[in-house]
Amino acid sequence: MTAPEDDPVLDDCAARVRSGDRVVIVHGGGPQIDAALAERGIGQERVDGLRVTDAATLAVTEAVLCGNVNKALVRALATRDVRAVRHQRGGRRRCWPPNSALLSAASRSATSGRS
Repeated sequence: MTAPEDDPVLDDCAARVRSGDRVVIVHGGGPQIDAALAERGIGQERVDGLRVTDAATLAVTEAVLCGNVNKALVRALATRDVRAVRHQRGGRRRCWPPNSALLSAASRSATSGRS
């Protein structure tokens, strides 16, 4: 993973937000999940390259994505003067920092023809 301070994708996202686009970042975290599973001695099973997620793997995955990766992205965007929020799928937890705006799924670029 690119260091957040040197990430051209985040720089581009920040520029788009500043220009008025609304942006959603959908991220993964496979390498970080793999490392966390290895640190905890939890074996991995893959079928056709896809991780089989049992209860232990799910707990680690949620901890890594919600506790590390997602927070790091929000912090990295904050250093670029972008007010971002963490949003978890499933509705169980939503973290809304004070005075923040949700970066919406509707991007003006999608309707303006820009790519």
